[in-house]
Amino acid sequence: MTAIIVIEPRSSGTALVASAVRLGVATHVFSANCDEPPLSRKLQAATVPYTMVDTASPNAVAVAACAIGVDAIVPGCEYATGVAAESAALHGLPHLQPEAAALTRDKHSAACISPPPHWRFLCSPSSHITATS
Repeated sequence: MTAIIVIEPRSSGTALVASAVRLGVATHVFSANCDEPPLSRKLQAATVPYTMVDTASPNAVAVAACAIGVDAIVPGCEYATGVAAESAALHGLPHLQPEAAALTRDKHSAACISPPPHWRFLCSPSSHITATS
């Protein structure tokens, strides 16, 4: 059976957990805060295992993941992307390269390496200059 760890699921990450559960994937949630489970009552009732671990530490996540034995470690929010990538790398699992994971956190740098979106003037440049003069 396929098993995954979702680190700090928030918004779309909770949808990821719900989809994995629906598909029959053994899903484990790692979070740094056990007092505020990020999952809905419905998902909690689906018995998704919830483990408190230092989710800012790739090594802590990797050690906890080793005890479970999983096929993937994925982020549940953009803040967990780097830790998920590094933890998966420590296990020899598929993962984002560190540079790609870092770009998920640095939108300015990501925009600089991606081609800008196509755009066009809604009016002529001369009318813009006239309007702002």
